[in-house]
Order: sequence, then structure tokens, then C-alpha cells
Amino acid sequence: MVGFEGATEDGTKYKGYNIIVDVVKGRSDNVVMFGAHYDSIGVPGVDAKTPPSDATSTSTPQFGSPGMNDNASGVAALLSIAASNVGAKDRVKTLRLAFWDAEEQGLKGSRNYVESLSDADKSTLSAYVNADMLATKGGIVSIVDADKSGSATYDESAQSWAEDLTFSPEEVELEKQLRNAYPAGTEFLESFDAVTGSDGNPFHLAGVPTTGIGTVSKDPKVYLAPCYHQACDDITNIDNDVLAKNEKALNGLALTLTTS
Repeated sequence: MVGFEGATEDGTKYKGYNIIVDVVKGRSDNVVMFGAHYDSIGVPGVDAKTPPSDATSTSTPQFGSPGMNDNASGVAALLSIAASNVGAKDRVKTLRLAFWDAEEQGLKGSRNYVESLSDADKSTLSAYVNADMLATKGGIVSIVDADKSGSATYDESAQSWAEDLTFSPEEVELEKQLRNAYPAGTEFLESFDAVTGSDGNPFHLAGVPTTGIGTVSKDPKVYLAPCYHQACDDITNIDNDVLAKNEKALNGLALTLTTS
């Protein structure tokens, strides 16, 4: 467990704790990293069980949430990877898992970690894979569109920064490997969320080859996922079949990346 603290531009102090674990000890100069945030959204003094009366499925209200899909599902996937790989002797690379704090407060946990690394430390990271919201009911897999070959659409305000994003050849290869970890015929939504609005962002900006997945609702009336940042994101909001599919894919990717 690694603590961090700081202050926002307005002077508000914060602190948190990241959990970093090397599950498989391979080459110290070649590390594959998977990460998921374990914090949820919440406002002090607001009961997560009594959301505001104006909360809707198309809004993003900032009130207390149990955080089962966002992001206990990502944590569950990382624990699955840990259980499948701990003690493995046939891995070439080190497999590192990171459980981030304060993602919902501006990616503070993952940013702090990346900023704490020297250039030499960053150069040892051959891949970072982010897992965020993996159990959306009936959800479609959202994947980083590193080769920009997809059909993702953006509103006018987002289009410019989406076009300005650049990806390395290594990130294009990561996208291909992640797609191949799913069964043939899997439907994907091409997105940039894992490298813009989640914990993959500081890694991507630091030049670490980065990819990631999430799951989003197919219903255009629903913003991202049912009960996103809402009190109803409880255990009943989890799609176990969707979660199992994503866990299996991430386990397959972990094997591919650490043995090649």
C-alpha cells in the first residue's frame, strides 16, 4: 500500500492509498501492468440510498454510490487475474496489479503513481491495461481505438481532442491483442475513454503503451451505464455474464503479454 497526498488548485487537501502488487516476478526491466480503481463517487453527508429526486439515467449526478459496476467489477477482474497467475513460473515478464484510489476525484491515485516514477522506471513498463466498469447489464465492450479504424462518434466539443490523440505502434498492437482475447464475433465500441477519462490517461501521456476496456449500455437513452454514479449501482446492477466474459479476456491477455 502506497500513500499519497496533495492539494487542488483551490487549496483543498486530499490523500489516498494505492495498492501495488507484483503477482508474478519476471524480468524487472519488462513489466506488464493491469489497473482498476477501487474508489466510488460520494458526497459527504449525502446518503447513498436516497438519491436526489431529479436523478435520471441520462444524467451524471455526483452523489453517493456503492460502486459495484463502477468499479468493484474492475477490481474483481484484477483479483481474478491474481488468482490465475500467482506463483506462475513460466512468465517472462513481471505482472503487476494496481488498485487505484481517488480516480473519481480526478485520477489522483494513478497520476501520483506515474509522477513518482523516474524515466528509467517508466521505461520498464511494456504495457498498462485499464479495467473500468466491466459488468454493465447487457453492455457492449468499449475498447481503446488506437488504430482509429472504428466508428466511434463524438459530439462537436469532443471531436477536436479525439482527432488530436495520437497512439504509438505498441498501443495499436495492444488493441489487436486485446481484441484477439475475446471470442470471434464479439461486438466492440471503439472509444478513447480509458486513455482520457480513466486511469490509463497518465500512463498514455507518459509514453507507456496503454489500452483498456469498459462496458457501456447499448441503450442510447442511458448515459454510459445503468445507475452510473447513482445509489442503485449496487450488487443487483451487476451482469455476471458480462463480467465473466471480460475477466476471461483479461486473463488471456495477461498470459499473452507476460509470456511473449
